[in-house]
Amino acid sequence: MRKFAIITNAYKDKEMELTHKIISYIQEYGGEAVSMCEQEGTIRDCDEIDFSLMPKDTECMIVLGGDGTLIRTATRARKHGFQIPLIGVNLGTLGYLCELEGESILKNLQKLMKDTYMLEERMMLEGYKKTDIHIDNENANDKSTDMQHNIHIKDTDVQNENRNNEHIKSTNIQDIVNENVKPVNDTVIEKVWALNDIVIHRAGKLSLLTIHVYVDGERLGTYDADGIIISTPTGSTGYNMSAGGPIVDPKAKILLLTPINAHNLNSKGIILRSED
Repeated sequence: MRKFAIITNAYKDKEMELTHKIISYIQEYGGEAVSMCEQEGTIRDCDEIDFSLMPKDTECMIVLGGDGTLIRTATRARKHGFQIPLIGVNLGTLGYLCELEGESILKNLQKLMKDTYMLEERMMLEGYKKTDIHIDNENANDKSTDMQHNIHIKDTDVQNENRNNEHIKSTNIQDIVNENVKPVNDTVIEKVWALNDIVIHRAGKLSLLTIHVYVDGERLGTYDADGIIISTPTGSTGYNMSAGGPIVDPKAKILLLTPINAHNLNSKGIILRSED
């Protein structure tokens, strides 16, 4: 590896000090490195990175921060079509996923640049988020104007974070119709990826959900619960663990299905094949 992109949690690498050390070190030994969080003379939060500006020949992403930074980077990089290795440098607390600690990255960069390393493949989940489109025809001069200016999005499903399902926002049609977002009648179906888990949970009213679970079209069972977690082995030490699910080898090829606060005497988590 000779070409690197550095993704930094600016809250944990104050003044980008370690980021600049890494870039200088790589360049000193004949490599190339770019800081994705320093664009147009400003420091951006890692969640605001424009991945379209990342060089297409990048061979590795070095992620400075913690597990959360690494997870978000992996998910967003996949969304933008990048499928290249990542290595995490822990500047946080737990650092389950990060391979290196602090400035130990410097002595290990030589190994990366000399191709003395092993790649570890991790599963990711692919899911879909459904969103209703409500078109307001009032005050619209023609159909094209209506499509460009009077579209409102209402989230009907939740994905990976808490959202109020009554939240409505305005947007431009160009923002939602792209390679990962497809309108179907009055609904937008957006493809999403997750390194840790996909969570279906209640929003709004404080009442249980009745969740009917099907695997490959066959009914598995019903949960009365706050929600349900579909987790990768990597995510077994995250929300899955907090909800009482098992911890598994992160390189395993399985899926974990764990109910959240189930109100059933016989509710148990289920381990499924990765192909299910």
